[in-house]
Amino acid sequence: DVYKDWAYKIQFNVVDSGSGGGSVEDLYIKWKRYGLASVTMGKHKEPFSLEELTSSKYVTSIERSPINSFFAEGRNLGLSLSGATDFWGYGIGVFDNGNDENGAQELAYTGRAFLSPINRERALLHLGVGMSHRNAPNANLDRSVTQGINKGDEVAVSVDPFDSQDILGLELAGKIGLFHGSAEYQQRATSATDNGEDASASGYYVEAGWFITGESRPYEEGTWEKVKPNRPGLGAWEVFIKQSGVDLDDNGIAAANRNKGDITTLGVNWYANEIIRVSANYVYAQWDQDLVASGGKLVRADSVALEPGMETMDSGHGFAVRVQAAF
Repeated sequence: DVYKDWAYKIQFNVVDSGSGGGSVEDLYIKWKRYGLASVTMGKHKEPFSLEELTSSKYVTSIERSPINSFFAEGRNLGLSLSGATDFWGYGIGVFDNGNDENGAQELAYTGRAFLSPINRERALLHLGVGMSHRNAPNANLDRSVTQGINKGDEVAVSVDPFDSQDILGLELAGKIGLFHGSAEYQQRATSATDNGEDASASGYYVEAGWFITGESRPYEEGTWEKVKPNRPGLGAWEVFIKQSGVDLDDNGIAAANRNKGDITTLGVNWYANEIIRVSANYVYAQWDQDLVASGGKLVRADSVALEPGMETMDSGHGFAVRVQAAF
């Protein structure tokens, strides 16, 4: 905070994996004189998705769900207006969406609104919706979907060239005492150029958790917040299950990438105190069509000429441990 009406955030990723260097995460200034009409200018998160807007330090699983890597746009340069109370809130903004083939800047328009008609210390009901319209003449969408662990073995997704795209997100979350849950459904639809086909992809996650030591998951102004243990010596112990799925089976998606997948995550979190957290996750991913590694990502095995020794797979397991100090 700077004086009482202004705030700023500067955040760098010191080593961005695979790039050989760092990257800018947040770089913005916020004017917040009016709580229900704060203006943010610079690089920041677009107002979309409960899981994306919840800090990576506070999400229940080690990684965000697989749909997050394909549907949520994350941080971009832009201008947004937002406001929130204990029971409702909104965010709307215009963001840089790159340049077209002639070098002209294209824009994205993104908004989110939520209601939390029940919002008490140990009881919550959250309902939210987000939308984004993105102008992108002659654009190509080449991304990947993680399988629950954001490290290697990512499933490639390539969409036919399009003029624009629309993203929809629906949110449901709540808690009752020791128990909490979240669910989101997201859909991306592209409007193809003359040489391609419209594409539609969708995905979801459903998550349920239980604090066996008696805590209740904190929530504030539309996002989940930091867990604070009731007993600093014992800490807070949480167990959870998360089910995710993606439907990428559409003619507008490259033949090598058309597939459907389901990912199950089981996990335990130990919040030793307000700073230290230790997490362990087991992940099981399963796909309708066999996959094979090609070009550093996974594609359908029937889309490439298999060579001796190439391993195909339709399922896989993963295990991850994370220790963090966040203050």
